[in-house]
Amino acid sequence: MKKHYSNQCQSCGMNMTPEKNVNGTEAGGAKSEEFCIHCYENGSFTNDFTMEQMIEHATKRAIEAGAPKLFAPMLIKKGIPKLKRWSS
Repeated sequence: MKKHYSNQCQSCGMNMTPEKNVNGTEAGGAKSEEFCIHCYENGSFTNDFTMEQMIEHATKRAIEAGAPKLFAPMLIKKGIPKLKRWSS
């Protein structure tokens, strides 16, 4: 049975697929199904960002990766508050 992984990190919004191998890890070493390696390692978040800081960080990272400078900030600011880490 194939494991199901979230389509995006529930902290920063990064696209996650098993092929990309970017899933973070749980305390026991298993791959996290919800968080990427940049946000979550060994069962803990790797940063102590506020939601606003995460929006700034994710926007910068997306633009560096080639996302359009005009649209990336709007999409990320709209999407991050809906992610599991920030919506509860």
